[in-house]
Formats: sequence, structure tokens, C-alpha cells
Amino acid sequence: MGNLQGYALFDAIAFTSGDDWIGSVKAGLNYRFGKDIEIYIGNSFGVTDNAFDYEPFIGVAARF
Repeated sequence: MGNLQGYALFDAIAFTSGDDWIGSVKAGLNYRFGKDIEIYIGNSFGVTDNAFDYEPFIGVAARF
């Protein structure tokens, strides 16, 4: 596999207090610089009324 990978997922959160559930679709890219460090960037799109319409994100993950 190469250093650049993409992903997509469906995320759902339900609460037991009777509130509506929150659903979103997330998609993004990961780029691995080495064995233990990568950056990621993506966006989350809400599919229910109480979810954010869109929520971009970026980050770095490192393993020690």
C-alpha cells in the first residue's frame, strides 16, 4: 500500500435520554510520513437535522 489512503464512514450517535440521534458521513485522506506518524484531513457532513451541516477537520497522529 502507498503512503496516501482515503476513507469514508457513517457515524451515528444515539442517546438513551430520548433525544434524537445524530448521524453524519465522514470522508478524508491520510498521508503516512513514516512508520509512526501521519496527517489526516477530511470533512463530516450531517445527515440528520441536529447534526452540523459540515465540519472540516485536520490533524496529526503519532505513535510512540
